Amino acid sequence: MRRRTWGATVAAWLRLGSGLALGLWVGVAHAVLFERSVDDLQREIRAAGADGKQLAVVLSLPDCPGCLEMEKTVYRDMHTQRVIERRFRTVHLDLARSEPITDSKGRATTAADLAKGLRAFGTPSFVFFAGDGSLLYRYSGKLDRAGLRRLADYVVRAKYETVPFASLGTALRHPRP
Repeated sequence: MRRRTWGATVAAWLRLGSGLALGLWVGVAHAVLFERSVDDLQREIRAAGADGKQLAVVLSLPDCPGCLEMEKTVYRDMHTQRVIERRFRTVHLDLARSEPITDSKGRATTAADLAKGLRAFGTPSFVFFAGDGSLLYRYSGKLDRAGLRRLADYVVRAKYETVPFASLGTALRHPRP
């Protein structure tokens, strides 16, 4: 049986510790889509505009099954993150919060009242704002990775001005003639 010296044991623990620290650092350094919660949409819109981007907000509820599924799968997908973050600053707004927030025009409101004003009656809902604070588009419903990427492309290309957005499932159920 081979005996480890005290120095070899310490070196092994240091290697393990440094590997764990690196893993934690890499995990922290890479943010997940819609991870940041906000209370001032006007400030976020300005910050997005300063970065040459638009603002994408997801409205959700803590116990929403679709929201939870998207958090686990869609928002963590590296390809989806790269596609979305190229054009959008992403933030999260919890509709269950009771503290006041600032809307896109700088007015104090509640998250629930904001959702009503935006006609976002289901969760998750995705709301996209231009740099001037104007609403570009709103979509309610769960999407898969490809669906969220298609929605982002739809907004970036301003296709909402000519054709309604359809998730892949809807497009397959209702093909064009």
